[in-house]
Amino acid sequence: MEDQQKLLRERQELETLQSGEALELDRSSQKAEDREANYLASATRRLRTEREHLEFTNGDLRALAARKEELAERLEQVIRETRTERDAPAR
Repeated sequence: MEDQQKLLRERQELETLQSGEALELDRSSQKAEDREANYLASATRRLRTEREHLEFTNGDLRALAARKEELAERLEQVIRETRTERDAPAR
């Protein structure tokens, strides 16, 4: 099939195609383009779904990182307060 398409394309370039051959080449090209479009549409949907999942996961990770930062700051504050109390002279 591909060899025949190659031959038809070469003849098309040389402008020696019969009208039936030109129609056959057009149909064959359209089928190939349709298959490619279907494949690309499917791949695009799959990539879009993956990207959306990654964006959702990224949002979760950003929130988790922010929460961890808040907890680290609170812990540092508690440590400072504890040290201040420990180092204060006894009354």
